[in-house]
Amino acid sequence: MGIYKEKRENTRNNLIDAFWKLYEKENIDRIKVKDITDKAGYNRATFYVHFKDVYDILQCIEDKLLESFDYEQIDIDNLNQKDRLIQSINIFSSNERYFRVLLSSKGDPHFVEKCKKILRDHFYSFSNNDDNHIEQNTDLITEYIIGGLLNCILYWFEVKPYSYEELFDKLYKLIITCQQNI
Repeated sequence: MGIYKEKRENTRNNLIDAFWKLYEKENIDRIKVKDITDKAGYNRATFYVHFKDVYDILQCIEDKLLESFDYEQIDIDNLNQKDRLIQSINIFSSNERYFRVLLSSKGDPHFVEKCKKILRDHFYSFSNNDDNHIEQNTDLITEYIIGGLLNCILYWFEVKPYSYEELFDKLYKLIITCQQNI
């Protein structure tokens, strides 16, 4: 990477980090470009080289997080349900700083829906059947699992009542129980 490109990337990351530190404490409609640039140590013109506005910087963060769910890169079709759950929890855990806020009531509801869609496709494709009755149940189970998974992950971020391994074990048992009992 050239020096100019590296410097540009560092500046962009510094602006993102400054925005995030503000967003963790403030609603987005209260964050001004000046707040971000003051915190990052740049001028407003530098901000506009990288982003249109504060919503653009949030969108950039959300897009990067959603890209981390690119299951094609991890050959998701060859993973069993247990490994799929591990992969999903790893993604949430490794980006906890962002997901903890974005999945909460303070976060962007559109982002939560995008996460649900990705996870729905991820878990639904594993348990989908041709039988129409079973498929209807699969839809219901999948919706229940996805909603529960996101809420459990958020709860774990906030309280940390279990180790990472215990969280996985408990969630996996819940998913299996749901699938077996419908």
